[in-house]
Amino acid sequence: MKSSTEIDIRLDTLKQLVTELAKAIGPACEVILHDLRTLDSSCIAISGNVTGRRVGAPITDLGLRVLRGGDSASHVINYSSTTADGKHLRSSTLIMRDSKGKPIAFVCINFDLSTLTVLREFIDLSFPTGLAVGDEAMQDDAKESFPGDVGEVLRATVSSVLKKLDKPVSIMNKQDKLKAVELLDEAGIFAIKKAHFYVASVLNASRYTIYNYLNEVRQRNSSTMTTDGKIQHW
Repeated sequence: MKSSTEIDIRLDTLKQLVTELAKAIGPACEVILHDLRTLDSSCIAISGNVTGRRVGAPITDLGLRVLRGGDSASHVINYSSTTADGKHLRSSTLIMRDSKGKPIAFVCINFDLSTLTVLREFIDLSFPTGLAVGDEAMQDDAKESFPGDVGEVLRATVSSVLKKLDKPVSIMNKQDKLKAVELLDEAGIFAIKKAHFYVASVLNASRYTIYNYLNEVRQRNSSTMTTDGKIQHW
């Protein structure tokens, strides 16, 4: 994604919004601004302390999946997620675009539901109504994690894919590894710089082999090709 004066100006404005928005919502809220030009350290502003993330933290796994939608990617509103220390959150990821409609930033809002959950349980116990109270209005879990560095993103995503395949790498054949690369591509991991090096080390393959596998699965799944018909390398 190209750097431009327009993007920098828009991000500077959004940085100011981050602090004011967090203040307006309250202390149980955290607002984060991600610069999509630098996914390895995309967090450039944060207000509030819900997930424990800091400026310089990388994009999340959910953010990578959203980016796989390209220019047609949509906001993800009111999904539930859980932090490493067990906090239940209601989160939203808003896509900010440049004048040409290309995504340039995410504004992510994380609201800690822990206090509300305790309060709801107290009310349910004190004033039983016989009605189940749930999160029917909330979207299904987006299974977002909140890594402190890009290595955590790579490890968690690759580990998740290998669990799905349920087969030791040592006995994987080419088709197994192609499937692993396909699932990793769907997760958006190859948008991270040098992700192919890590994937190659885990799958016991050369980085050139991973490039070839990535090309093969993208050619086979035409829907993952870029709009100009060229295969995109990361």
